[in-house]
Amino acid sequence: MFKPRAIIGLLVSAFILAACGDGTGPRSGAAWFLDPAASSITFVSVKNGDVVESNRFGAVNGSISRDGRATLEIQAASVDTGIDTRDERLRRYIFATDEYPLVTIEATVDPDSFRELDTGSAMLAELEMAVSIAGRTNTLFANVRVTHAARDTVIVSTIDPVLVDARDYGMDDGLATLAELAALDAITPVIPVSVYLVFERS
Repeated sequence: MFKPRAIIGLLVSAFILAACGDGTGPRSGAAWFLDPAASSITFVSVKNGDVVESNRFGAVNGSISRDGRATLEIQAASVDTGIDTRDERLRRYIFATDEYPLVTIEATVDPDSFRELDTGSAMLAELEMAVSIAGRTNTLFANVRVTHAARDTVIVSTIDPVLVDARDYGMDDGLATLAELAALDAITPVIPVSVYLVFERS
């Protein structure tokens, strides 16, 4: 089973978007929007020490404002582990989706720092994000590759998986409940998260 910090990857993409304007023409100050159909957020969970499973979030939206404010929203209820019962348990005991339907990521980026990135080229960056899950907010960092794929398209992907610790979000009891319900000895609280995010300029 997974942990909720897949969100980290989301922020990363937001930063990149805002930063990759080419600085020319009337659209250089336009906002950027995530293309959900072309993007993916995946995470790996480990149970009983060596059973590894791949999971994902199915619904995410994001945008970057003209002044560099990046916001990403993940529908926590869109968690997809491939097993309906497990998804429902995650919604109830980890994400508390009835009370906290969204996982949000916010950041501010300086567009000038990326403006020299030519179309077809890429660069590496470390991003700092405020990630909120189930009512708690923590600062997270991610190393990403930003690719200026086309004049109005930017792709943001993690270089290495981002390691998210569910205990930082007070999920100890929820993890224990999940382990008990699934008759597991343990669920590893640290989860690797990877993202591939495609942004389009409006």
